Amino acid sequence: MLALTRRGFGASSQPVGGYQIDSLANDIRVVLDSLQINRVILVGHSIAGDEITRFAAAWPDRVSKLVYLDAAHDRVPLATMFQRYPLPAPPPMTAADSASPEALREYNYRSNGVRLTMGEILSVAVFGPDGHYLRDITPPQVDAAILRGLEHPRYSRIRAPALAFYAVLDSAPQLFSAWAGMDSTNGGTVVSSSAHLRPGLETNGPASGMKW
Repeated sequence: MLALTRRGFGASSQPVGGYQIDSLANDIRVVLDSLQINRVILVGHSIAGDEITRFAAAWPDRVSKLVYLDAAHDRVPLATMFQRYPLPAPPPMTAADSASPEALREYNYRSNGVRLTMGEILSVAVFGPDGHYLRDITPPQVDAAILRGLEHPRYSRIRAPALAFYAVLDSAPQLFSAWAGMDSTNGGTVVSSSAHLRPGLETNGPASGMKW
């Protein structure tokens, strides 16, 4: 099993451009070619679903199966939705929250409800010699460039069998784990965002047009 880190993230380079879905899918091909791997099972989480979908459509003979982990969605409408209904800001980070990788891990857990492994924490953040958190490895402009490069996924072109898993979230606390500790302003934003986000997820996923 191999894990790929897309351009702009982790130890991968951060070029100015190349964040469109076609380029990201081609990056997968380049990695496989460099490792002399001809045919694979691709597993993608979240927006990686767009990448593996495009790869499977462009190089169908190189894919035996696809696995989507909350990933088979059309995210083009969601990107617009987030612009109209912005998500609340995470809880402010204190000096204690940034004191060490372990502290950052706990802060992320309180903010997002997901406890990252220490390996992932060390791969997404830059720390000083004393272990103090300095910044994220991936600058905001990379995330923004990927969102701008989204296109409607071409599920009808998929020929490989696919398996998709979805997390079904039906309340504000489930969608935003830090909801209980928010003030009334951010709490109201969460309720509003949840009301618009859930129907969007239901409308744009699960994906159709694939062999399930």
